[in-house]
Amino acid sequence: VDGVVDGGGDGGLDGIYFSPVTNTLWLTQSKYVHSGMNEPELGEVTKFKIGVENLLEGRFDAFAANPKITALRPRLEIALGGAATQARAILCYSALPLISDDRKHLF
Repeated sequence: VDGVVDGGGDGGLDGIYFSPVTNTLWLTQSKYVHSGMNEPELGEVTKFKIGVENLLEGRFDAFAANPKITALRPRLEIALGGAATQARAILCYSALPLISDDRKHLF
């Protein structure tokens, strides 16, 4: 529950979780697509990409308006400082179409 950071100033990140067992930082964005027939908007995916970059590069000022990410900052700084830490970005959405190439190329 601590990893749910969805809200204002989240930089497109909805969830952040660091597993100290696997040294993996999980960064997620989820999108509900009512019709089930469209992929997430390019702007939303771009915002997620930029949020991931900001977090991985330690630019926490980009998340200053989000108290949940601010509270996680000490743990994230430790995780990001670990040479063995790996990051995984996950975009999940409630639609049938696969992500198009323009969105894939962002990552």
